[in-house]
Amino acid sequence: MSAAPWAAHFGLSRTPFGKSIAAKDLFARQAHAEAIARISFCVVESALGVVTGDVGAGKTVALRMSPSSGRSAPSPATSKPS
Repeated sequence: MSAAPWAAHFGLSRTPFGKSIAAKDLFARQAHAEAIARISFCVVESALGVVTGDVGAGKTVALRMSPSSGRSAPSPATSKPS
């Protein structure tokens, strides 16, 4: 049985809601374009960057969609406001 039994019901081979989705399979939104460009700039220039936004805004998606995400860079650090 699949880890997500409902996935088979809808004819899916895997769950569409996991973090293991390849960056090429993520839904590209125009809103991510500027964030991706800035992330790429920070990586190329070895600059420090901070990505902020509301929950569900797509911060992790933008980081994963960045062309420079294939490089050996540290994982994004996250913190929860107190």
